[in-house]
Amino acid sequence: MDNLDPGQREAVSQLQAITDGNCDAEAAINVLESVDWDIEKAANILFGDQDTSALITGRSASNSALASNGERHLAPGSRRNQQSSQSNTSTIFYYLRPSMLLSILTFPFHLLSGILRTIFLVFRLPLGLSTTRFSSLTFLRRPPKSTDPNAAADRWVRALEEETGATCISRAGLLGTSLEDLEAAAGDGKKVLPDFVVSSYEEALRKCERETRVGCVVLVSEEHDDVAEFKRATLTHPKLVHLMHSNNFVVWGGDVRDPDAWSASQKLQATTFPFVAFLALQPRRTTGSSSTTRSETPALTVLSRHQGLTTASASALLSHLSDQLLPRVTPFLERTRATRARQNRDRQLLEEQDRAFQEAARRDEQRIREKMAVEKREKEEARRREDERESERKRREGVERVKTRMRGWARQTVREVEKGRQAVRVAVRSPSGGRLVLALDPKTTLTQLYAYVDASLLSVESKTSEEGAFGDKDVLEQIEALGADEWWGFKLATTFPRRELEWHPERCLADVQELQGGAQLVVEMVQREKGEGDEKGEEDGYETESDEES
Repeated sequence: MDNLDPGQREAVSQLQAITDGNCDAEAAINVLESVDWDIEKAANILFGDQDTSALITGRSASNSALASNGERHLAPGSRRNQQSSQSNTSTIFYYLRPSMLLSILTFPFHLLSGILRTIFLVFRLPLGLSTTRFSSLTFLRRPPKSTDPNAAADRWVRALEEETGATCISRAGLLGTSLEDLEAAAGDGKKVLPDFVVSSYEEALRKCERETRVGCVVLVSEEHDDVAEFKRATLTHPKLVHLMHSNNFVVWGGDVRDPDAWSASQKLQATTFPFVAFLALQPRRTTGSSSTTRSETPALTVLSRHQGLTTASASALLSHLSDQLLPRVTPFLERTRATRARQNRDRQLLEEQDRAFQEAARRDEQRIREKMAVEKREKEEARRREDERESERKRREGVERVKTRMRGWARQTVREVEKGRQAVRVAVRSPSGGRLVLALDPKTTLTQLYAYVDASLLSVESKTSEEGAFGDKDVLEQIEALGADEWWGFKLATTFPRRELEWHPERCLADVQELQGGAQLVVEMVQREKGEGDEKGEEDGYETESDEES
């Protein structure tokens, strides 16, 4: 050690602190020389290449500078060659150090201590001083391999409960109890501990900042003789537990052998154990050109540090919390909580307004979409009705053209017989009162009679078109497509007794019994469905027209 510069000595001291003193100075020097005095690489070698970055995250920038100074003091050339040859034997030399022989000799004591410890834990008895002394023999101990902060915190809290025979106040079912109840429970042997937060150190700090609560950080090291007394007397003190619980402290603890607790000890500059620190939000201090002012934005600040059993005793902590810390920080924390609560209410109000605005916009958009959909359906329906009317108009125009040909054909083919010859005499009365008297050939068909009546009821003269000949077959085709009632639009019936003269294709008048010896016929218009004949009602046309006879 006398041949090392200050930076190299600091590196040796840090490596020994990381290994809890299990690595002597000579072994530490050999390991550091093999890795160019890089503490992280040296720790990886000693701990089996596990991730030990968390063990040295608390180092300050000055340590890195000292390590770099140590590299500059190394002899060039030959010493670096010596480092490469020593790197293969450094790990073996570490495990063959003299303390290893002492560890082997003390193994029976470790076994006996483990048996006694198990018995005390099973029966929930507080561990005696002698048992704790045996358990403090750490020759074979190494830092835990687990780097999970949550698992390390949970393991430490459970070990604390087993060692003190106490239970965290929330798990003990004593929430909301008074100080007298806690003291009575302690007198009956039912000790309680503060509610330790099972999380990482950084998460505990974020909890303090997020919930505006006072934080209490407890750090211990099993290598110190005062830790056992601190756990039994201070952490289980009823008044201290009740004070921290009633003021809603965020309590976090750990053993510096764990990486997260080691990092916390470096950040809080803990040098003596047991160590207790209190933290809370405080106004930021900004230094101007002339004076120091406080900013409105709070920052998490270390309020006090208590190192060693004397300053971290239950009476000292109670006096400090009651007389100094709580009166000083409680008003600011209450104002901060009120400010945050008001900000949260304002933010919730804005969010509710935004949601209401978005909901109203969504409803308006929905109504607009529905209105557009209704208008679209109405337009489509109107277009469909227009198409149907247009199709119906074209169809009726086609039917009317065929009827025009039929009427011309009927006027040319239906002839009255000469006097003295056998004839079928009929008198036809139209709905408008017109009367038509005919003496027809018995061979005249009902189709010709219906066509002639249809032509005679019109005032306009219809002639056969030049599209070609027309006959009964053409009428039959139209009737098969449309139906008799649709095609003719009227029916013929006898007056008394009333009998309908139904139309039959290719049936002669001589075969119709109702016409034997003559007959009086009336024209009865067929009632059409609503919408038919919108362009021009045939019924109205028939009613205003007169027959040829009149």
